[in-house]
Amino acid sequence: MLDSESNTQFNIIGSRKYDGILIIKRSNYHQEFNPNIEHPIFYSKYGESKTTLIGEGVSPKFHLDGNHISYYKPSIKKLIISKISIPQKTYEISTRDQVNPFFVPQIILKNKSIAYILNQNASGLSLVNLYDIAKNKKTTIYKANNYFNKLEMCLSKDRLIIFNGTHSESE
Repeated sequence: MLDSESNTQFNIIGSRKYDGILIIKRSNYHQEFNPNIEHPIFYSKYGESKTTLIGEGVSPKFHLDGNHISYYKPSIKKLIISKISIPQKTYEISTRDQVNPFFVPQIILKNKSIAYILNQNASGLSLVNLYDIAKNKKTTIYKANNYFNKLEMCLSKDRLIIFNGTHSESE
């Protein structure tokens, strides 16, 4: 499958639902502690030894029918959506407004043309954007009231659910 030099860690994200696995190759993992270091991300079907390099980034995730993958590239502050059957065809979504350098935006694809993105604005407040991939247009659909709000989101039967939790202020 994959071979590498010593001191390399392979993280695997698998899903039988999607009949595939994502493999993140982390070289010298015990020396690099920066969460923004981009690592090679590979795809392989279950039971096969052939791997395909999808790209380099962090936080990869399967979407829809398993033929779509997203990952984040902190170096250019963009979310990348890639189609496994056509890996060279990618969509890039800018997330440049965030102020926290360690914040990793989350993305959920509702379908092939609509995505929900959990991000931060230029003030550091969490927000959820509706992103039209075809039109390359973002619309804010929910914004946290203050910095102590922590947003989470999930999609259930085409319905977006947003959780708004509160961090307590330190005394």
